[in-house]
Amino acid sequence: MNKRIKNLLALAVLPALFFSCSSDNDNSEVRNPADETYVLSYQTTDWDVYVWQFESVDELMTGSINMVGKGIEQAGALVPVANTFFALTGNAEGSVGYYLNTEGKLGTTANLFTGDSYAYGTTDDNKLVMINSPWDASSTQNEILIYDPATVTISKRVYDDFAISNGHFLWPTSVNVSGDKLFVSTFERDKDWKLYQEKAVVKVYEYPSLKYLKTLEDSRTTAIGQYYTNTGMVQTESGDIYTFSSNSVLCGYTPTASHSGILRIKKGQSEFDSTYFFDFETSSLKGKVLSAYPAGGEKVLVNYRY
Repeated sequence: MNKRIKNLLALAVLPALFFSCSSDNDNSEVRNPADETYVLSYQTTDWDVYVWQFESVDELMTGSINMVGKGIEQAGALVPVANTFFALTGNAEGSVGYYLNTEGKLGTTANLFTGDSYAYGTTDDNKLVMINSPWDASSTQNEILIYDPATVTISKRVYDDFAISNGHFLWPTSVNVSGDKLFVSTFERDKDWKLYQEKAVVKVYEYPSLKYLKTLEDSRTTAIGQYYTNTGMVQTESGDIYTFSSNSVLCGYTPTASHSGILRIKKGQSEFDSTYFFDFETSSLKGKVLSAYPAGGEKVLVNYRY
């Protein structure tokens, strides 16, 4: 069984991810597209999330794309990890993984309680890192978990206090692992959900031990990412991580005198690169970053507004 991950930007708005299954990986065989099956994760404009199995990419490449009545609705985000989709939910029934079995049928793993995960990211060793945060500010303790899809278990779990000295606390927006370091981008909030974004702030941990190391701050730009989108950090093929700060009301922030921009953390480093800053607002683009997605190699697809 030859399984592959495929990426697609659906309707030029949201990234949709595919995995497929074919009968053989013998290069001499002429592959019949009818023998393949695909699974698509997508989100509607009213934030409903679905997983859908279909038989031909022609269903997406011709005519208008109408997803009404297609797919299995999910309670939360669908995250691609190790050629599966992991459907996150904090509900009592727990999260569940979707995969294609040897017959090309959509199967599910056992349910696994994971809690309320608001930021997550995959790793080079095919794990999923999730951060559970208390939305109601009942605590400032955040739970960091590593999910192993091979065993359908939580292989590591630690707690870390996201409180800061002024009585507010940090809220995670994106997770990225490069080498032996885990990076978590954040914004600052209070118990009443007022957001503060005067600077870029990233918490750094060892991976896979999840030991807290330090917090990075940079006043050249504003808070990285936005609430529950996980589009604030992108790692390129080289292992460098780029962070994206919007300074935009469209992302839930009150704009400040600082500018929307892009910072870099070079592979093997655990500091912002002092020699690199792309100022979106003073560039020829004269816009503000809204979100960013990996586009292969050293390229990143950036969604921005004028």
